[in-house]
Amino acid sequence: AYGGGVALFWPVASPMSFTNCTISGNIAQGGEGLGGQQDGSAEGGGLRGGSEVTLAYCTMTNNQATGSSKAGGGVYSPAGLEGGPDLESSIVAGNGPAAAAGPDLYGNVQSSDYNLIQSTSGYVLSGEARHNRAGANPQLGPLAENGGPTETHAYPDTSPALNHVPSGQNGCGATVAEDQRGMGRPQDGACDIGSFELEKIGQLEVIKALVPSNDPGTFDLEIDGITVKSDATDGGSTGKRTVTTGVHTVAESGGAFADLDNYNIDIECRGNDGQGGIVASSNDPGPMPVTIYEGDDTVCTITNVRKTGHLEVVKDVVPDVAPGKFNLKIDGVVKKANATNGGTTGRLKLPTGIHTISETSGASTDLADYNSSIECRGSGGQGNIVAS
Repeated sequence: AYGGGVALFWPVASPMSFTNCTISGNIAQGGEGLGGQQDGSAEGGGLRGGSEVTLAYCTMTNNQATGSSKAGGGVYSPAGLEGGPDLESSIVAGNGPAAAAGPDLYGNVQSSDYNLIQSTSGYVLSGEARHNRAGANPQLGPLAENGGPTETHAYPDTSPALNHVPSGQNGCGATVAEDQRGMGRPQDGACDIGSFELEKIGQLEVIKALVPSNDPGTFDLEIDGITVKSDATDGGSTGKRTVTTGVHTVAESGGAFADLDNYNIDIECRGNDGQGGIVASSNDPGPMPVTIYEGDDTVCTITNVRKTGHLEVVKDVVPDVAPGKFNLKIDGVVKKANATNGGTTGRLKLPTGIHTISETSGASTDLADYNSSIECRGSGGQGNIVAS
């Protein structure tokens, strides 16, 4: 059998390139020859092909070539097909069997550097190989659901595949900006070899604080431009969110019952579950960048202090000797009862926003006996008319 996973036969109509691929668990099984003799050949448990094939950021493992004549458990490159398949930032490891001619690779193989090839026998390598890792064990885990639409082989942070391809080399972070799962590359300044990019993670939480705590405002808390908690009140939280390392943003917008213009806003982010030092701060609603390092537990508190102003209601009666008495109200509450000419609620401190003023009849007074008008001016009553 030829090419348990992928088999290409000369001539090939056009070159083929595989990027961010996993070729795993395939078998090229040699069959019985004439008279029951096990002389059927098995070539390329994972792939059989020549120079028309490129594998970039691929992982090839756990493939087998079995039979009496077996070669290239991972890749088999037929003789005479120029330089053989081209490997670029790829892992070829853990293929077999060990007794095969070239457990991982067999024949002529081209290298475009930054590969990890576990077996060192059975092949002739050409091209750029200065940064290859030959004979290394990538410490691959089993084929599993590690996120994304397809299964991959993950590995721990002790793997020699980790952070080996510098940013910009072999398309790292440019033409190859994601791994097979869609995880961004690079995660830590350099790309990993193979189809899997090990993400480094931390925790990020955004908490709402209001001053005063009973302020009725509600706020939408955002991480990386996405609302994670809607209409948060005092003490509201996004909860701890697992994020990859790197720069993230936190922000807020007004919820159903808040206008940000009515608040002074501060953002403060601290490490160590909010008990550590300040790692980022701002005095606006964001988005504010905050850098998360591996293992961080960062809590960002967005504090909204309600702005205040002053409102006073003064009674003016014409003629000023008229005996009428009036109850002066702010927000439906009597602040001055039985006010006569010149009577006032006094200058009251109120949170910013919409308020109402009104009056009702006081003792021995009937509003029907008066023509009434209201005029509000800024600057202590000396400015422009703001309501009437």
